[in-house]
Amino acid sequence: MSGTIQYVLEQVAREQLEAVEPLDPSRLGPGILAGATGRVAVAGHGLEVTVRIPRGFPADLPHVEVSGLPFRIPHVARDGDVCFAVRQGLVVDRRDPAGVLRQALASALETVEAGLERRNLADFAEEFGAYWGGAPEARVACSAVEPEGGPRVIIALERGEREGGGFVPVAFADDKARLEVVARRLGAGEWRSRLAVYVPMALHDAPTPPPGGAAWTFKDWRAFLHGHLHRRGRKRLGKLLRKAGADAPVVLGVLSAGGTWTLLGLKPPSRSGVHPLLGGSSEVPAVLGLERWDRTYLLPRGGADGRLGRRRVLLVGCGALGGQLAVLLAASGVGSLTLVDPDRLSNDNTFRHVLGRSAAGRPKAEALKHDLEQRFPYLEVSAVAEDVRRALDDGHVHLGGFDLVVLATGEPSLELELNERLRRSPAAPPALFTWLEPLGVGGHALLTGRGEGCFECLFNPPDHEEAPLFNRASFAAPGQRFTRDLAGCGGAFTPFSFLDAARTAELAARLALQSLTGATPGNRLVSWRGDPGAFLGAGFRLSERWGTPPEGLSLGGCEFRRPDCPVCGAAGGGS
Repeated sequence: MSGTIQYVLEQVAREQLEAVEPLDPSRLGPGILAGATGRVAVAGHGLEVTVRIPRGFPADLPHVEVSGLPFRIPHVARDGDVCFAVRQGLVVDRRDPAGVLRQALASALETVEAGLERRNLADFAEEFGAYWGGAPEARVACSAVEPEGGPRVIIALERGEREGGGFVPVAFADDKARLEVVARRLGAGEWRSRLAVYVPMALHDAPTPPPGGAAWTFKDWRAFLHGHLHRRGRKRLGKLLRKAGADAPVVLGVLSAGGTWTLLGLKPPSRSGVHPLLGGSSEVPAVLGLERWDRTYLLPRGGADGRLGRRRVLLVGCGALGGQLAVLLAASGVGSLTLVDPDRLSNDNTFRHVLGRSAAGRPKAEALKHDLEQRFPYLEVSAVAEDVRRALDDGHVHLGGFDLVVLATGEPSLELELNERLRRSPAAPPALFTWLEPLGVGGHALLTGRGEGCFECLFNPPDHEEAPLFNRASFAAPGQRFTRDLAGCGGAFTPFSFLDAARTAELAARLALQSLTGATPGNRLVSWRGDPGAFLGAGFRLSERWGTPPEGLSLGGCEFRRPDCPVCGAAGGGS
């Protein structure tokens, strides 16, 4: 197999290179099946090109390296490796290995030509960290520093080296509270905190990285800062460096013309006197590659909405549905969650609760708070392990402090009472009610505010001839009981699966986010309808709403409003 690939490689290479020779086996490297070298003239410069074929070829693209470049160019690493394609999402014809090779080599040479002709030098700015902080010898630290804002003093977390190497920065943050969170995640060790300095700047032009394996000295960094900071910025930087100390680490935040922030760190040698960024020193600083933990980077990188960072949500009910909904809201970027639930997680909920067995026996609200704090940085979580009515009466929860109240208790009588309480309170925010139906037949989410329709509107009045207090949104016909009992009264439960809870939680989360971002006009009921096989097989009957057309699964407030509703209708004095 490797012999065939070697033959194909040499044939393709001769189409674009001269003096092609097979690569000596000692130079192939681990995981490489074949290789070849050749010569080529690009933009008037003679270069040596090496092509290596990885074991996963053609799904894994070949490696193309160039040597003999007269100066540094974008998209070529220090070792000569050419970044000519973004591999994620790339589709290649695995049945045409020669074609893959041909296109890869051509793309690599085109990238080199653009650099030698200085047509893509602006890309240096977009990839600042890769060229200045990506050296093999560079240490890696993490940064919870928000890149926006002006120059400022920040906090560095340093770890003691085992073999007398002093202390080395391992993390940076804007304040001690955030630094403590980072320290907990980094684990045990000998730590100390100290002052550091953050310097943001916008690149007016693209600096050229040092040639070959060289690195910038402090003199080079001083020139760089002088060229990209205005006079007041340079003056401010001097004050901050003198305050932080002559050996203070520095985090640089570089904003490219494309709006991309790159952060890297500089660690001066331990000494007294003047900070080397202020003058005198021509030493080479230790460059720190920074793994970004800041909110500005993590939220959009993970698909979360940065606008939700200031939104506060009260979630009542932390069971199978509420637990998954809490995770979805947190993962979407909601900045603050208050969880209310008086119950403990029972062991028999292991297979349908997001926490699983690890939290069995613990209060749901407190266990979920701990889980969310471990998963998501920049999330504030409060747990109230008591009945929501008592929490409201005792002042442990104040409705006016939230942007949305979500009710996922699975107890319609309680939620009807809370619906009226919310509707009567001028300080109450919009409310979202969400619930499951048994055996995968469906799930629902209802968003209500001050407009038409509320949770009580969905229920028939108590004196209804055929179906008193029946939820008209239901896919199950009235007059049926769905609870099952596997272990006496204490084991009674409504049959639904983890997947049913997940699907309903997603439906509710999307509606909640539309409310929090102002994307949903007015009140709305949305439902999903599942396969009724298990439901019918258990002898249950479907309601008339089951047969409604798809457009009937999403209704505005005026479409489900009950004119005689005692809460929001004429009888209740509502609009």
